[in-house]
Amino acid sequence: MLDWLKNVRVLRLEIFSETTYVARVYADSLRDNFVGYVPNDQERFDVLKTEFDQQISSNTPYLAKLLEIESSLVQLLPDDYIVARFWATNDRFRRVVPAETCAHYDKSVAGYDKSDWTTPTFLRNQTRTLLDVIHSNYLVNTAREKSVKRLKLFIVGFTILIVATGIFIGNYHKSGLITGILMLAGAGIFGAMLSILNRMQTATTGDAMVQDGIYELTGLRVGWVGVLMSYVLGGGFAIVLYGIVMAGALDNVTPKLSLSSPTNVGVSKAIPSENLPVKPTETSLSPTIPTAGAIKCAEPAGGCIAGIMIISRALGFDTATSFYKMLILAFLAGFAERFVPDILNRLSKQPVTK
Repeated sequence: MLDWLKNVRVLRLEIFSETTYVARVYADSLRDNFVGYVPNDQERFDVLKTEFDQQISSNTPYLAKLLEIESSLVQLLPDDYIVARFWATNDRFRRVVPAETCAHYDKSVAGYDKSDWTTPTFLRNQTRTLLDVIHSNYLVNTAREKSVKRLKLFIVGFTILIVATGIFIGNYHKSGLITGILMLAGAGIFGAMLSILNRMQTATTGDAMVQDGIYELTGLRVGWVGVLMSYVLGGGFAIVLYGIVMAGALDNVTPKLSLSSPTNVGVSKAIPSENLPVKPTETSLSPTIPTAGAIKCAEPAGGCIAGIMIISRALGFDTATSFYKMLILAFLAGFAERFVPDILNRLSKQPVTK
């Protein structure tokens, strides 16, 4: 029973603590560093071996400690081992760190044909230097991935909170206008969320050490503030864009967005409230339109088309397709941060007409 609980605990750590899992794998890769040679300092070697055994027997090995042990072992290698260790580390260095870092290192040392490269002390110092850079790269990139994971959790939490709030408000008011406004704001927020996730995926494709790794980590740790502001801006810009559309000003600044069929979003006219409900016609999207203010679906064969028509008309659109176009524009308002500000800038430069 105890063994089973221990296995469950280890599995949980490997699933939810990626750093611990990486440390366990790295510890296994270091086992061979303690066999096959007689160290220069047996006492120091035994101390490092004890520290390593403690780490590898732990359910939560510490990656930074393992990296420290690896660096310390370099000073204990015999002279006839250090040459091979340097060239192996040099190859690893060039596969791990950015190309610019490799170029700067090559400029800082003597040519490989110099006599220094046959001196064990010089090779030990170079090996330690390369390992220090490699280990810094490991730690910074690992910290970045953890920060990105943390930021994604914030995004999920914000999204759940916003969806729950929207559902609560929509169910409380149960009016076509309120529901429509919430849907537009939700489309803008959804666009902002996808934009953030897309940028995060792009940001993690490169090495964190290409730029200042600590600076990037700082930005990621406080990035939840930017996420929250992007959500607010996405929803707000969507509502502002709706106002621009209903004012008939969208076509003046973005004529390419104008579509002729079936109804141009930019010139949709408000539908007086007394026109609801409308009588079914041959072009109606639903056989019936509910007369109550509540949003209700039609029969199963018609889906929720009747509810969509109520929302569309409450927002001032002639057809459901115009409302769908507005949803797409609201999404763009959140996804492209400069979309609405650019429209506002163009409007501000137009002459005021009385």
